[in-house]
Amino acid sequence: MNTEMLSVKTARAKLLFHKHSPEILLVGGIASVLGGTVLACRATLKAPDLVKEAKSMMKAVELIAENAPDDPENAPSEVKKAKVVLGLEYGFGLARLYAPSVILMTAGIGMLVGSNRILSRRNAALLGMYKAVDEAFKRYRGRVRDELGEEVDTYFRYRKARKDGMQILDMKKKPIKWDDTEVELPGELADDEDGRILGMPSQYAVFFDSGSPQWRTDNTFNEFFLKSQQNYANQKLQMSGHVFLNEVYDMLGVDRTKEGAIVGWVKDHGDDFIDFDIYNPYNAPYGEFETGPSTESLLLDFNVDGVIFDLI
Repeated sequence: MNTEMLSVKTARAKLLFHKHSPEILLVGGIASVLGGTVLACRATLKAPDLVKEAKSMMKAVELIAENAPDDPENAPSEVKKAKVVLGLEYGFGLARLYAPSVILMTAGIGMLVGSNRILSRRNAALLGMYKAVDEAFKRYRGRVRDELGEEVDTYFRYRKARKDGMQILDMKKKPIKWDDTEVELPGELADDEDGRILGMPSQYAVFFDSGSPQWRTDNTFNEFFLKSQQNYANQKLQMSGHVFLNEVYDMLGVDRTKEGAIVGWVKDHGDDFIDFDIYNPYNAPYGEFETGPSTESLLLDFNVDGVIFDLI
């Protein structure tokens, strides 16, 4: 087995452990609490003997003091000290008796809390991703209504209407009937200034700008940096077998997101390649990356495969 395959298998094993960590912690927590309960019951059975022994030793000290009251070592203060020492000794004995059960139960409770915390974080990330997808879907429907009309939006979503007689907006945004003329439907939005075709970014897109410590005012450097990070991300994908979107955000010096903690790329799935979309129409309107002094920001989009835990 070569080093690369071993590295991928090790990373995949860690990812699988991370994926199932809530279940592992839950089972471990329940087992620890039950084990701690059993040990506590056993300790409770032994505790009366220890308490009985402690009481016997206390009485012995009192009897010795009563039988030899003139002995300086049996003075009331000395007897009191002896009782305190005995009490501490047997108190530590009880603590040692119950210590294993307390440790196990504490560890079990900690694992249960940890399991719940992991699930809460994942649920928050899924909720954030859902909100992002929902917002993207609403924007998509808005573009359909703007470009093609309300009836077309209803038809595409519910399939309850018929094409015959349905109104659609033509390229001049005038309502016409679907069956009156053949209309070349616009598939992408066009910029109002120069008619350039612009693809709309996904919910994972971010702006690479002065908010990142890696940003420079020279686009030549920015292009080199982004291509280098993209290559590094792809090498990491091949070596570890998976890359989270938040890891890419870290490479770029941009803020992490909740959804970035669960979505990303998995080797041998999807495109099997991490693409930052450096040369998208916003950044490269004429097919070439603009060099020299940069604009205020560069839009980066990412071809994520989906929720990583669902792909392994």
